[in-house]
Amino acid sequence: MHQSQADLLAQEGYLVIAPDTFRSATTSWIPRAIYQVVSTKPEDINTDLDSVYTWLETQSDVDPNRIAIAGFCYGGRTSLVYSLHNNKLAATVVFYGSPETDPAVLKNLPGPLLGIFGGADQSIPVEEVKAFDQALSEAGVTHTVSIYEGQPHAFVEDAAGIQAGGAQGEAWVEMLSFLDENLKNAPSSRNGEPIAYAPGFEWYYYAMLAYEHAFGTASHQH
Repeated sequence: MHQSQADLLAQEGYLVIAPDTFRSATTSWIPRAIYQVVSTKPEDINTDLDSVYTWLETQSDVDPNRIAIAGFCYGGRTSLVYSLHNNKLAATVVFYGSPETDPAVLKNLPGPLLGIFGGADQSIPVEEVKAFDQALSEAGVTHTVSIYEGQPHAFVEDAAGIQAGGAQGEAWVEMLSFLDENLKNAPSSRNGEPIAYAPGFEWYYYAMLAYEHAFGTASHQH
């Protein structure tokens, strides 16, 4: 997630943390970025993200029952893998991340999932996306998988592109609607008292773990 995307999401009332899963070693040189992706162990990433999650859920101004995760590309896959690891997440958003097609694995997802993919993505064929959708159904996971026709891989770029509208803006709005439904407007509890979102609540009451694209800057916190 680029800094501009994190800022844009924070403007909607979310506490956004974009951890640097490469520990300040991110790069814009594609061969190096690919090496980082394939050489970084998922279990090490999960351990680091556990630390981020633990910090989030222990903050007095964050509802631990309304923390979600979202990621783009490498971050999309990371979000899916971490959701399978952490059964306390309220929701998962996967932007064109490599999908899992085994229902036996996907049944362990702790909450609803939104998947957004490009119909012209050369790295993730539409057939694989449809298999992901089918596997989620077989696993009994509440989900929406959207395919944006004619869009390539990584078609949601930055805040400027999102605000310009088109497919980028539509995909962003779809994510916001999903997050609002499953975080902002979802019944929850804080200090043992059931509540629901209402205008006037602190903007940091619901939280996001948002994962960095493989080819981008380091971490951003808002």
